[in-house]
Amino acid sequence: MPTTRSNQRIAQINSATNFAKRLDDARQISGAAQFAFIDVPIAADNATGNIIELIELPAGAIVLPELSKIVVDDDFAAAATVNIGDVADRDRYAAAVPVNDPGIFEFWRTSPVLAGFTTRHECVDTGVAATTTTLITLEIASITTASSGTLRVVLAYKCL
Repeated sequence: MPTTRSNQRIAQINSATNFAKRLDDARQISGAAQFAFIDVPIAADNATGNIIELIELPAGAIVLPELSKIVVDDDFAAAATVNIGDVADRDRYAAAVPVNDPGIFEFWRTSPVLAGFTTRHECVDTGVAATTTTLITLEIASITTASSGTLRVVLAYKCL
């Protein structure tokens, strides 16, 4: 199965340096929340279990599911749900978010992380692809009667 990537992830891969690891923004040093606006193309041939790489965050970043959401503009499937997570845990930040109809779907409604808002996961770069959690992914948890469309992930995170 080929790897599908968001436009932002492709730009990261194509850049001469890994700009996700640079700390040249004062907001990162202050710990202010940052937002990544990630456009995700959904193809008609997407199937349940497909993984779409969204964006690589710097090591040490903490995703804030309570401020993150998915914006759906297209009616691209009869029924569809997605998970947001990483390589180690495909639904770490949001599980089975319904995205088949246009609307705004917030992570916190389905996030396994938000039990009492106390559990936080720091993104870790172990140097091993199977255990590095800096690459945020979207998994097609289920989809029926797919057509092409686009959704936008608004991912909130902090760099400490």
